[in-house]
Amino acid sequence: VVRTRGRIALEGREIQNLRPEEIRRIRGPEIGMILQDPLGSLNPLLTVGEHFRETFAAHGVRLTQPELRARSAALLREAGLPEPEKRLGQYPHELSGGLRQRVVIATTALDVSVQAQITALLRRLAKERGCAVLLITHDMGVIAETTDRTAVLYSGRVVEEGDTESLMKTPQHPYTKGLMGSIPDTESSSLWLEQIDGVMPDP
Repeated sequence: VVRTRGRIALEGREIQNLRPEEIRRIRGPEIGMILQDPLGSLNPLLTVGEHFRETFAAHGVRLTQPELRARSAALLREAGLPEPEKRLGQYPHELSGGLRQRVVIATTALDVSVQAQITALLRRLAKERGCAVLLITHDMGVIAETTDRTAVLYSGRVVEEGDTESLMKTPQHPYTKGLMGSIPDTESSSLWLEQIDGVMPDP
């Protein structure tokens, strides 16, 4: 049995105890989730266009075929995919990892080769759409480049939080200091990253 405590509020409304049908009404239009592995989020038997059709249908959005194609292509274009109309007819295995991540964003541990592009994309979309993005990651480099505020969790509890710049410059908690010390330094001659002492308690 998983026991949880606390509250989750969306625009001041607590949502942790909503019924499944109530959650479905806000999932998509108001909140969304991009999972770590884009391939795990996409059905290999469906084209990109069919993923959009399923998503719109699940949220009760009724579109004609031309409207569906135009809206899907527009979302892919907004997410930075080249030749979006062509992508609608492709299957997930026909796309690179970076393109699959963009499809999932339009409908990820982020691959290092596209990490900067994806984080820049998230910042741009958040600014243009006036929405918040919550990143859950152990990559302090991504945190430093992307976020305004940071909360550090250790054994399921928030041990430190604040604006990202201050937290990065003057970490207070030993775990935060350990995370900062474990960022690879390309100018260091050391072969080892800083180790975090102790053992995490059993949750």
